[in-house]
Amino acid sequence: MDAKYIEEEYVGSYLTKGFLSKHTSIDACGENGEYHSLVVSGPIFAKPLQLICGDTYEQEFVFNVRDEKGGQKIIRDTIYFADFELKSNN
Repeated sequence: MDAKYIEEEYVGSYLTKGFLSKHTSIDACGENGEYHSLVVSGPIFAKPLQLICGDTYEQEFVFNVRDEKGGQKIIRDTIYFADFELKSNN
């Protein structure tokens, strides 16, 4: 999840109407890279995936890019990540 748009507390959470109503400046589908999603249930699933959210962490990325005038600029971006584990069906 891009830290410019979404708070760290939402890492690993379900995408809900409440989340979307609170974050009106982002694309609801995450099409601008605000977040990535994973479908865990639906008609093509024999049963829903049961996931356990493990560690969450943030990573800063630094990019050197050329601007429109040929000069260089540095872009910094912080992204939040989460590790997931498939819950056993015992």
